Amino acid sequence: MRAGIDDAPLDGGYDADIAVIVSSARASIISEPAAAFAARRTYPKRIRMQITLLCDVPRFLPAVAKALHETFWLTDPEASIERAIDRLSQRLNAHALPFTLVAHDRDTLLGTGSVLVNEVPEDTVQSAWLSAVWVDEAHRGRGVGAAIVDACCAHARRLGEPALLLMTADEREFYERRGWTVIDAIAEPTVVMRRNLRTESAV
Repeated sequence: MRAGIDDAPLDGGYDADIAVIVSSARASIISEPAAAFAARRTYPKRIRMQITLLCDVPRFLPAVAKALHETFWLTDPEASIERAIDRLSQRLNAHALPFTLVAHDRDTLLGTGSVLVNEVPEDTVQSAWLSAVWVDEAHRGRGVGAAIVDACCAHARRLGEPALLLMTADEREFYERRGWTVIDAIAEPTVVMRRNLRTESAV
């Protein structure tokens, strides 16, 4: 089971041409453009990215389901678009886990990420896991994935989560640059990583 970054390539900064606004119609995650999400880069096409709770933009549900189904869930013999939609429908929350965020430029889906509860079945204590982070291939390498990860962390912190966990096989260095630390090794090269949210400033 993979939980964590499923976006390649990734980088540690943000496209200067992406204005990040994380918003919710019912509970604002970030109420104005986040300057902390900017790093000087130049790309031929400007995009204005918003990161929004999926429950507030349900029109993206079919597209997100299709992307995750085709990227992560095809190995499940019972996988289908309908089942993917059903799984995502359980994440349409604003004030509790699990939740899903979508990055979009108006009606164009750029990427998505979720925070789930007890992603690993053996967990006996409730834990929050970053999962199913995906960025459309046309927009990779522009910091979209990094913005989604940080937005997931920020919203989980607002919901009172002290930390997030993830599993990754190939993005360890990316996460380490963003404040995650390895806490366990599953099977080479897969590791479990943790990010402490208590030490981070509220946005």
